[in-house]
Amino acid sequence: MIVLRKVLPSNKYKHFLKLHCAIYILLCSNPTNELKSTANSLLHEFVEESSILYGKEFLVYNVHSLVHLADDAYKFGSLDNVSAFPFENAMQQLLRYLRGKNDKHLQQVVKKT
Repeated sequence: MIVLRKVLPSNKYKHFLKLHCAIYILLCSNPTNELKSTANSLLHEFVEESSILYGKEFLVYNVHSLVHLADDAYKFGSLDNVSAFPFENAMQQLLRYLRGKNDKHLQQVVKKT
């Protein structure tokens, strides 16, 4: 993060810090409700300011979905509990099973496993 401080304009760096701090809080194993509330506020500010800094076209579904992350942390605890990374890591293995551009991808994977 410190590397970006001199690379980004001040307003964009502070904007990025809001996202970073919010995610850091929500990844903690036992953040207090007050910290979760702070993270929620930071994420809402990040999304609202995104259109000002980067234009309305920046506000795609993935950016908007950030406002719901704190709700997930309230419901499930740390964001690590709802991460899809383990499944994303398996995608490379599945892709190695596929050959050609036909529509029978499921059959190819079943034969290889």
